[in-house]
Amino acid sequence: MSDSKLREKKSDEPAVDCRRISCEYYRCYARKTQPSQTTLCAAAILLVFALIFASCSKKAPAPETNFVIPENATEIPDIDLSKMNANMVYAQVFDMMIASESYAEKRIKMSGAFEIYPAADNGKKAYAIIISDALACCKTGIEFQYNFENQEPQPGTELTVTGTFKLTELQDGIQYFFIEAEKVEQ
Repeated sequence: MSDSKLREKKSDEPAVDCRRISCEYYRCYARKTQPSQTTLCAAAILLVFALIFASCSKKAPAPETNFVIPENATEIPDIDLSKMNANMVYAQVFDMMIASESYAEKRIKMSGAFEIYPAADNGKKAYAIIISDALACCKTGIEFQYNFENQEPQPGTELTVTGTFKLTELQDGIQYFFIEAEKVEQ
């Protein structure tokens, strides 16, 4: 185009020849005259967020429940080893030995063969439930304390013991755990 044609102003053209002026100036001029795509996108995003927050501000009514706490709720154990298969029981008992702190004061129910051991330091007897893995090659005993009142079962008798997991520390700093039995059943 010649300079004479550039000087002629048409009513629908901008007053400046944009080809000779930097693109930045043209962008500024375009923003002043009409909304840009960025402005429209920002407005659309704000509208979407406003709708989301407006819909989340109302709380749904709580569903009606007829949940009744059973009378024996305090008797339900936190961990019921008696309902697990042999592999799970063995894994759970292993975890009790490794991470004893996380089981402190939890209610435990376990089943297994009853055994009696002489206690080395105080002359009392130590009672344990022996738990085997699935192949019965690896056995682990969990000690429990209970007053049988001179009516101890025979060693090897299958018992179910329910009680609280207790964690103590011996004089030499070693952690020691046992089940403080509340109920022992044959």
